[in-house]
Amino acid sequence: MSRLLPCIILVALTTAIAAQPTFMVTFRATGTAQGNLHELSSGNLRIGVAPQSGTSLMSATGAIIQSHNFKVDTMLVMQSVKKHRDNRYYFTTTYWNDSCSATGTRKNHPLVGILDSLGNASLVQYYRLNAPECGNRAGDLEILGDGSVVVWGQDNRLYLLKADSSLAHVWSRRFSEVGGFR
Repeated sequence: MSRLLPCIILVALTTAIAAQPTFMVTFRATGTAQGNLHELSSGNLRIGVAPQSGTSLMSATGAIIQSHNFKVDTMLVMQSVKKHRDNRYYFTTTYWNDSCSATGTRKNHPLVGILDSLGNASLVQYYRLNAPECGNRAGDLEILGDGSVVVWGQDNRLYLLKADSSLAHVWSRRFSEVGGFR
């Protein structure tokens, strides 16, 4: 009996040390600030992670099936991707262009786009806010019941912007105070 207990403990420790995770895949990429991922009817996942900026299609086993990248010199890293229906996703990011007269750096504008389930952008629209600040980066978005979207800013640059389902500007409001949403 005295030899049996140490043998059981040794077997238990050996088994625990040999355990491995179900799967692990390393993929060097940039992800959305919100960490969005959406399950498709096929069982695959549309994730807001891709080299530079974009989305990827990931299998249930963690293999990257396809990545769709967007041009980084004008479109910064995606901030959020939200599913509206099976083949329609809204995303928000920042359009980085134009010169800022105050600092000489590039000016940031909020950008909203529509993706299909393969990550192809069917419609992309950026919005020039009537704001003295040069940094109006997008933070996140929410889809409303009628298919319109509300986007808000980040980094102490609070604004709200509403666009209809065809991404036409409905209204926007820029706040000079610090604020945010939870």
